[in-house]
Amino acid sequence: MVAGLVYAPGSPGLPYLSPTYQAQRVIFQYEGPTALGIIYEVLYVPNTPTLVIILGANGSQTRFSGVWTYGASSAQGVFPTPVTISNARTYLVIPANPCPDQSRIPAAGFDVHIGLYTDSPLNSLIFKFACIKGLYLGAVTLGNPHIVIPNLAQSNTSGQESLNLTSYIFQNSMNVTLTIKNTGSVGLGLVGYYVKDTANNQYSQSFLGPLISPGSTADASILISNACASCSLSGASFLFTAARTYFVILVTARNNLVIFALTE
Repeated sequence: MVAGLVYAPGSPGLPYLSPTYQAQRVIFQYEGPTALGIIYEVLYVPNTPTLVIILGANGSQTRFSGVWTYGASSAQGVFPTPVTISNARTYLVIPANPCPDQSRIPAAGFDVHIGLYTDSPLNSLIFKFACIKGLYLGAVTLGNPHIVIPNLAQSNTSGQESLNLTSYIFQNSMNVTLTIKNTGSVGLGLVGYYVKDTANNQYSQSFLGPLISPGSTADASILISNACASCSLSGASFLFTAARTYFVILVTARNNLVIFALTE
């Protein structure tokens, strides 16, 4: 499976490897720390899955492994193979445009939230923008280096990973216990999680979770705030609060993301 098409800096490229899109540029806003890097521009191609992010990483070998969105047509998934982005200005094309069809966008626009995730260490670059009703399209031709992710998929090559949320209990304002069932065809292990609130604040944690065989059920304790001394925080701190919705993203050992929405 081809994970992406990459051209190095200074390469002349080939016409079909440097496509031009008629895209909408948007004003975006970070929703968390920018330790991973900087975003220069965000564009989307209306009524298609194409999202173009022009960015550079703070490190020379930063591995981005997936994307998640909410606030519109949800797009989520891992890259078939993680992609390495350096501090060079890089064009990243992902089939994860979260904007609804133009006919369903209100005149005031429609806010969406996006997280780009790295797998080592667990971290994210989070931002938001508004899908636009009145379009002002312009041509954007991919420069070099550029990476095209043709599809979002599960990266495991031996069988299929699948988890269902059977139930969950908020033990207190910093602890929720998930009961999850492996409904896939392979055993899986959990190696980390993210917890996000609707303001896109986020806790993340690397851990060695339960190993779950096909058909089996296991409990996973998800801790935040002072209950999780080793958690990383992006944005403002928060607690589990009644009548609020939270998003828990589990990371498997095969680097797949499994997302659940929980309401206290």
